[in-house]
Amino acid sequence: MKTERRHELQTNELADWLGTWMQKLAPYSRAITAGVIAVAALVAFSIYLQSQSVERQRAGWNNFFQAINSNESGELEAVANQFSGAPVSVWSRLLLADTELGRGIEMMFSDRAAGKERLRNARQSYLTASTEASDPMLRERAIFGLARANEALGEREDLDQALANYQRLVDEWPEGVFAEEARQRIEELNKESTREFLDWFAQQSPSPGRGFLPGTPGVGPGFDSGSLPTGPGAGAGDEFNSPFSLDPSAPGGDDGAEEATFDSFDPLDTTTDPPDVPADDGPR
Repeated sequence: MKTERRHELQTNELADWLGTWMQKLAPYSRAITAGVIAVAALVAFSIYLQSQSVERQRAGWNNFFQAINSNESGELEAVANQFSGAPVSVWSRLLLADTELGRGIEMMFSDRAAGKERLRNARQSYLTASTEASDPMLRERAIFGLARANEALGEREDLDQALANYQRLVDEWPEGVFAEEARQRIEELNKESTREFLDWFAQQSPSPGRGFLPGTPGVGPGFDSGSLPTGPGAGAGDEFNSPFSLDPSAPGGDDGAEEATFDSFDPLDTTTDPPDVPADDGPR
């Protein structure tokens, strides 16, 4: 009985406490109801945005792989622009920049103007990716590509930018995957011999149909067989012009052997028979 009485008293106290607070909150009931509705709407809106974000990411990655399969750089650029700020945009710009970098380096040896245009496009894509990327790994990769593009352009101001990019990799990611190569490139680009070569290379202007060397690319120099010297020993040194003879007085020779000479034999003349050489009678 005492337990039941105690429970009844506690229930009455709770009811009194709730009744007191409900009376106090009664003037604010509308505001409280509005607040509850606002919180519920905010939660629902957050869920909606999250679902839209998932759908947007899914659509972005689908477009990304379709662009790769099409092998069209324009489609990759469209994906990067459409989903700007998203991870798929950064990956699209990196892949687009890698493609432009490779083509640009190759064309620097055959079409300097087109090669530089490709390299500038790659540099811009790397730069945009480095600012959009929130993932440090992607940002590191973009900075490394930016350094390579600047180095490939080869002008003095470009090389200075490349050095700054490589130094940033060493400073911000000293243990990163590109740190060691960045240190090596810094050391190489600071050599005077490297700068001299790159200065020379930057002054060249290969264009389609004309490379660094005279002649047509892919075609060997002309050869005129009629310009070859004729006759025995023609064009050779004097040591090849003297007649060749078998000297019977040479050590180990046969004093009684008849001298055989090649004075009158022309090895280029197929109508002339070679001179007779004494037969070897075999060991005596």
